[in-house]
Amino acid sequence: MGAPEACGCGLIAFDRVVALPRAETTYASGTAARLKSDPPGIDGLFVARADGNGRLRLFDVTGPIAEIRDIEGDRPTLVFTSDPEAEFTGRNLPVGFRRGRIARRLYLTDASGRKISVLIGFSPEELAQYAGGWLQFPPDLARRAQSLGPSGG
Repeated sequence: MGAPEACGCGLIAFDRVVALPRAETTYASGTAARLKSDPPGIDGLFVARADGNGRLRLFDVTGPIAEIRDIEGDRPTLVFTSDPEAEFTGRNLPVGFRRGRIARRLYLTDASGRKISVLIGFSPEELAQYAGGWLQFPPDLARRAQSLGPSGG
């Protein structure tokens, strides 16, 4: 249909006929997750995927980087695969549905007062427009994290 053979292009559909196997057109099992830590260290976009046991796993291109437990509850806990001893707990703020999934903001701290903000389930357009503000800790939580100090409270 006009594309050079070397481009790797292929016909996906013509009129109402799909020319791909169904498995190649299935909906992605994960959703976008934006994570930012303070002090700086992690700041990026990841894939969040539920594991069916009330946990959500965060993935980058190398594989799983973190797990969030009690994602539906009031006190979610995030644990990084690289440091399973450090637990970040905090507040879960569901903000509505996006494509049939609950979009939520998590504001988490560890015992030493380090902070992590996680945005889960928002569209790329929302993240591009609002993530900068949404990743900032709400003032009441920021004060609480500072009061923990290095001794862990």
